[in-house]
Amino acid sequence: MVTSLFLPKTIILLCVMGHVHMGDIDPFADSIPFAIEWSGPATSAENQLSEDTVILPMITKDQQRYECHYVANQLSTGVSSKAGDYSGPSAKEILEAFATTTACSYRVESFWTYELCHFKRFRQFHEERNPKSDNEESIVHPDYELGNYDENEQSEVVQHGEFFMENVKHPYLAFTYADGTLCDLTNQPRKTTVQYICYEQGRGDLYQIKETSTCEYTATVLVGELCNHPKYKPIREKSKIISCHSLDGAPEKPQMVLDIDNILSQKPQKISPPKGSSVVTITKAEQEAKRTGIGKREDNLFLQRFLSGEHCLQGAAGWWSYELCYGKTAKQFHVEAGKRVTNILLGKWDLDAHLTWISKHPSKNMNKHNTRRYISQFYSEGDFCDEIKAKRTVEVKLKCTQMGGSSHAVAIYLVEPSTCQYILTVESPILCDLVDQADDKGLVS
Repeated sequence: MVTSLFLPKTIILLCVMGHVHMGDIDPFADSIPFAIEWSGPATSAENQLSEDTVILPMITKDQQRYECHYVANQLSTGVSSKAGDYSGPSAKEILEAFATTTACSYRVESFWTYELCHFKRFRQFHEERNPKSDNEESIVHPDYELGNYDENEQSEVVQHGEFFMENVKHPYLAFTYADGTLCDLTNQPRKTTVQYICYEQGRGDLYQIKETSTCEYTATVLVGELCNHPKYKPIREKSKIISCHSLDGAPEKPQMVLDIDNILSQKPQKISPPKGSSVVTITKAEQEAKRTGIGKREDNLFLQRFLSGEHCLQGAAGWWSYELCYGKTAKQFHVEAGKRVTNILLGKWDLDAHLTWISKHPSKNMNKHNTRRYISQFYSEGDFCDEIKAKRTVEVKLKCTQMGGSSHAVAIYLVEPSTCQYILTVESPILCDLVDQADDKGLVS
């Protein structure tokens, strides 16, 4: 019988914990790092312990004596599929097949966009309209190559347990993308290590990008297909075992533990509802909806009202506030004493103008090889801007994203990358189905 280390009121467990090096325990992990095994009287074989074994004599409040021991350098064993009998394609072959259907992956941030074209190149860029030009095709692209893939100079690096996601170790296969844009600070070309990890729901998502040192980067990509190779499946930790043996006729398990087990095993007393009433079973999703007042029905209603233009989204940053009425207008305004005192039209929806813009900016197209989780729409003919002698325009991005565990949250923010040229981003898990259903022009029927 194995008992969790975290049983309440079990003094013996606290004593053991006092001898464990607490620096080896991740306080944020969801797994149980230790478990106690009650093994009865020790056999002669079990009395022959290794030099690394720590022995802890214990006496319970009922004066029952036990001897507990654990191996000081005992390592957790990962729970993962065995790769010994695997005869399928190699991890690299799996990734190469994945790259034929998902040519490039994207990550969009407030200013930068990252584009990873698998086994080709990795770049960082920002689109900014040139305010000195009236030609719509004249666009400045601050563009940095973060690395290029070269098969002849490639060395595969496989490391286990180096990357943690959701408190689970993920083995990864890493490739080096070198010879990027020259870095002014180091006078060396930029380079990136691209790590591919198994994640069942992964569709080539660029999960994380870090600058590990000046102009050197690490990018982590989630690929569901890689989970077909057992060597790259997530490694989940087993609990370290602490064995306790009874002494001097004590029972196999202390009486105090038996008492706790008895309490935990008791079924809650069934309470009959008052006559004429009924019992309603509430699911976990319904409990969340009851707590937040938001459920699937409310999400769908919000989406319907938003897409019809009936419900407008608003955000704010400092002095300015902004508003998107989908399929109608995008505005910027200032509020004083509860009233709008300044109104600026950033752009209004026009299908023909959007299609013209999309045709001139093919990178904004959605296609079957594109795994990015957002769509772009162009709102034009805003208020006249004196600085650029042209009307304001705004690119509206509807982005599917996770919001820190909340499935109902909606975020909206506005940036002005160049004078009177704006990007308005709306992101939420609610938009995921909408993004998936959009056509290659970013339109939703």
